[in-house]
Amino acid sequence: MKANRKGFTLIELLVVVAIIGILAGIILVGVGGALSKSRDSRRIAELRQIQNALELYRAKNGNYPAGPVANMVTALTSGATQVVKSVPTGVTPGGGLYEYYSAGVASYTLAVTLEDAANPEIARGAADGDGSAGCRVTKYCVSL
Repeated sequence: MKANRKGFTLIELLVVVAIIGILAGIILVGVGGALSKSRDSRRIAELRQIQNALELYRAKNGNYPAGPVANMVTALTSGATQVVKSVPTGVTPGGGLYEYYSAGVASYTLAVTLEDAANPEIARGAADGDGSAGCRVTKYCVSL
């Protein structure tokens, strides 16, 4: 007499689990690169937002705030000099906080390290940067 069995054998289940694991690994590798590019794009957009806030500050006060970045953030967001409510502080993981260099008179350099050191935006930013913040190497920079 044959018993009518319903269900899967252990080997069938292991094969299915292995296939799902391989597919999940392939998908995660592909998505990881897209996520770092997305974070880099956000860093560049936020750097441009800070640049716009600096221009508003200069229009209101006649000069740029003196560095370092903490002084710049305070100048843009508080007191009589306030031009914005908040300044972006960076996107994690991978990239660093924004860097700001200024003598506080007529020029500044903003920089941020991107996760993808081969990002073509670094070369475009290097044309704007003055080299003081490591521009032309791994950082995206904007200057005035």
